[in-house]
Amino acid sequence: LRKLGQFDEARIAFEETSKCGELAGDPYQISLGYANLAKIFYHQLDFDLGYQYNEKAFDFLSRSLDIDDPMHGSKTGIRLFMAEYKRLAAECYIWGREYDKAAECFAYIESVYSEIQIRDRYYVRYLYSLALYSICRHDVSHARELLGQAEMLCRNNYDRATVLYYEAIINFVSADHLAGRKICSRIERSIDLFEEINSNIELTEARILASLMS
Repeated sequence: LRKLGQFDEARIAFEETSKCGELAGDPYQISLGYANLAKIFYHQLDFDLGYQYNEKAFDFLSRSLDIDDPMHGSKTGIRLFMAEYKRLAAECYIWGREYDKAAECFAYIESVYSEIQIRDRYYVRYLYSLALYSICRHDVSHARELLGQAEMLCRNNYDRATVLYYEAIINFVSADHLAGRKICSRIERSIDLFEEINSNIELTEARILASLMS
């Protein structure tokens, strides 16, 4: 529901997720509800609530480290999820223009991945979220480098579409008119992929970018 942009229905579902987790004494389930509520709030541009729920999600997930139960996953898996929650928090801070706080989140994520040599889809998302941060901080060359790394590691169409979207943004904000055809090709392919997987929020964002280019 959240990915389809049906925020009211999704909010009810995720609030219920956290409530069920509280009744079961399951901090992992509580964190899932809060993390998804945070996503809803920042998509609706309510960054303050997004920050609050991201912090709650991270706090409850960290408590899972103290539970010796295979049902809650391995310690390594939980730490990787904690890094992903920090990535989501960083995106919220970026859109809220809280760049110093976003940088703190990325430093935490880097510390996790420097210890855990797993390069899964969440690592790919870390790379392109860091690229977005670099774009906002006017470090386009670093953003290009990060997106190149992410592209080589993509394993699904959602991540491929997002990488293409950010590459198009770089060329657009750089006023790289010589890359006009490449921009169009990238954003058109991004739109096609988001449409295929019904990612309505990202699809809308890509279409807005395409309209700005036309």
